[in-house]
Amino acid sequence: MNSRKIVEDWSGRLEAAHRMQDEAKARGEVPGEVVLPSGLPACPVATTIAMVGNRWRPQILRELLSGTKRFGELQCALGGVSQKVLTSNLRELEEVGVLTRTAYPEVPPRVEYALTELGFTLEPVIDAMWRWGVAYQESRS
Repeated sequence: MNSRKIVEDWSGRLEAAHRMQDEAKARGEVPGEVVLPSGLPACPVATTIAMVGNRWRPQILRELLSGTKRFGELQCALGGVSQKVLTSNLRELEEVGVLTRTAYPEVPPRVEYALTELGFTLEPVIDAMWRWGVAYQESRS
């Protein structure tokens, strides 16, 4: 896709988003806080960022795309994430329905994490990030 086509496509998409911001402003709302009745941001990009928009979540999703993982496996694969931060991110992803947490009543306790069907729908997002990252790395070498 050439840059002119991209600009035309995104101009059309943003027109609707800007119209919603203007309507929110007219109602006295803060434009950056325009939300849908579901409580999600009105902008689809902002909604996606809310789901995967921190340092660790895309990497957690990347790891779980290859299958179920235990907490320790995730922590080792991510390298550098603290137990507290990983636990918090896993809980938040579970709350929004992106992954499931299965605890087994064993000693020592065993907990496994897996993507839900909703979680697997984020694969194209993670794949696009992967492909862009590879292209950028190659352009810098």
